[in-house]
Amino acid sequence: MSRLVLESRFLSLLLGVLCLTGCLSCCTETTASSRVLPLLYRGEVVPDEQNTLCFVYRAHPVRTQNHESVTIMINTLQFHQWKCSWFLERSDQTIPLDSSEPISCTEGDVLGLRLSYRGPLDLTETDLENCRPRFLAVRINGAQPSPRKPNVAIVLVDAMRPDHLPGEKYPDILAPHLENMRFLGTEFTNWHSTSSSSRPAIGSIFTGLHPRAHGAIRHTTVAASLFPGVKTVAEYFREAGYRTAAFHSNAQISAPYGFNRGFDIYKGPVWDPDVIKECSRWLSSTPSPFFLYVHLIRLHAPYRPTDYFDHLYRGMTGDPEHDRYCSEITLTDQSIGEFLLTMIEWGYFDNTIFWFLSDHGEEFGEHGGRYHGYTLYEESIRTLSILVHPSVAPRESACGLITSHVDVLPTLCSFANVPISSPVQGMDLSGVLEGKGIVVQDRAIFAQSYGGEDSDPLVSVRDAVIWNGWKWIAPAYGTQRELYNLMDDPGERKNLYADDHPVATQLDAKLRGFAGESDKIAEEMGRAEALAGHPASYSDKELENLRQLGYIR
Repeated sequence: MSRLVLESRFLSLLLGVLCLTGCLSCCTETTASSRVLPLLYRGEVVPDEQNTLCFVYRAHPVRTQNHESVTIMINTLQFHQWKCSWFLERSDQTIPLDSSEPISCTEGDVLGLRLSYRGPLDLTETDLENCRPRFLAVRINGAQPSPRKPNVAIVLVDAMRPDHLPGEKYPDILAPHLENMRFLGTEFTNWHSTSSSSRPAIGSIFTGLHPRAHGAIRHTTVAASLFPGVKTVAEYFREAGYRTAAFHSNAQISAPYGFNRGFDIYKGPVWDPDVIKECSRWLSSTPSPFFLYVHLIRLHAPYRPTDYFDHLYRGMTGDPEHDRYCSEITLTDQSIGEFLLTMIEWGYFDNTIFWFLSDHGEEFGEHGGRYHGYTLYEESIRTLSILVHPSVAPRESACGLITSHVDVLPTLCSFANVPISSPVQGMDLSGVLEGKGIVVQDRAIFAQSYGGEDSDPLVSVRDAVIWNGWKWIAPAYGTQRELYNLMDDPGERKNLYADDHPVATQLDAKLRGFAGESDKIAEEMGRAEALAGHPASYSDKELENLRQLGYIR
């Protein structure tokens, strides 16, 4: 059974409903000093004992303090579809390594790896070259972390479902870079978006506020901008002396709607290849420390993978459109690999906090719908969240606490010792990675769907609250309310709602309290001023981007 079924569908919910300190077996200890060691591919290909193509990766020679030994955690890199054959080059010797154990290295040792595909797909040599990792990375324990302030990079994959990572619902999907990041950091397996639409969801990532509080709630140009008093994570980091830049591919978060606040450079919408090129150009002339936002759009409908990737998963899901979505995951993962390789080339990779997120999920008929933006079922709001700190190595790679997009800003500010001066609705998760533990008491998380043309920011199409393993979905109009026990029914198939159900009463009360709290913050942030002003408008370039993404016709 896949790890998502065991953790995200059961253990993560169990952990999320308890009042606890830390993540129990998840993330309870850290290594005193740690660094990330990249291994690069330089074109060397060799056959293995089965005459299978192997790609050879090598790290730079190990450097240690006072010639002391360090421990390299090669045992943590366990791909689902790739075989790792490790070796060590010491003096004139090449020493095979046992990949099930960490290894001890000394000054001048060169760590190497032969990587071969062992999955069920019938891949040609061209396929293997297109799908292989651009680089690999492992942790060195005992190495001195960088004394410099860490950079921060948020990498957002639009519409990425976490149950489509390698080894999950469709285990044959190839995404080696995201898979590698899971081994380096912490994956939050019970992470939820605040909305099933890009603009309100990313607004929460940027501000630590729910859509009703931050204001950027609709895909139209009315009730669509961040309220004037809302402060973004980029503003906090710029005030702390960081250089800030964003390169994005979705007109929903264009500058007129307030998403450029705090960024020295804010470019978009441009398509994914140009996002990577613009990032590389900016990194080539940018000193540390910096805060960077990268937004990739390929996974957004319509799914049009290139010819090199279109055939990879044909027939795998039984839905041709879904198959193409899976191909886009592999293609997007390659873009992530290119970006990370650029970070390595410019010397930033081993001193950057990376957070890999998706804004929302995607529907493929689980509840009769397609795409995203309207419902609040798990396939729409459960999202990717992998956090990698360069000098903090969690003991375990998964944490099942119930968590949300509003937690990004307070966590990153905590890591960088940046004080927060405006209201936030999220919580600081830095203790999860640092092994200090965090206290979760009766936490509920919320999501809203603001699709459609209604300009009233107080009216969502539907609201959802998740608490103690239960999920409540309530519409703004009509009487169809839904109550699910996610512990017993993770697929949300059995609606348990009844007028006298005690949990429904509790969750409805929590929803009303949340609305009141959000409205109070919204007023402080200038909601009245925003609604009295003129709505923003799209440029011709932004309109074309929205047409290609299917938002307008």
